[in-house]
Amino acid sequence: MKNYYITTVAKFHEYKDHFHPQHHGHYIDVGGGKILLAATWPEHEFARERWESDPEVHVLPRVFHEGTIPLKHEHVEMLRGHETLGCEHGDTILHVAKKAAAVCPSLKLTGL
Repeated sequence: MKNYYITTVAKFHEYKDHFHPQHHGHYIDVGGGKILLAATWPEHEFARERWESDPEVHVLPRVFHEGTIPLKHEHVEMLRGHETLGCEHGDTILHVAKKAAAVCPSLKLTGL
């Protein structure tokens, strides 16, 4: 299952070898030095906990467990930097995943 994050390109490259070897991680630049990343982790990846506790990584709500919860204000503001993403207050991760897939198909929710 894909998980969505806001982080930096440098942080992505620091961890990219830990993402799932077949599905990897894919991202789009959202401005302000940030990226929206969709990443898949192997089942027992030790780096995931470290990644998600890194202060440069913003963990977005989990699709299946928190898919209807609106994004935090700070996350919406970070995502607003992308011209065509069109993220708005009240959007959920399901909205963001759909909008991101329209920009970059590799970020779509399904396809594992």
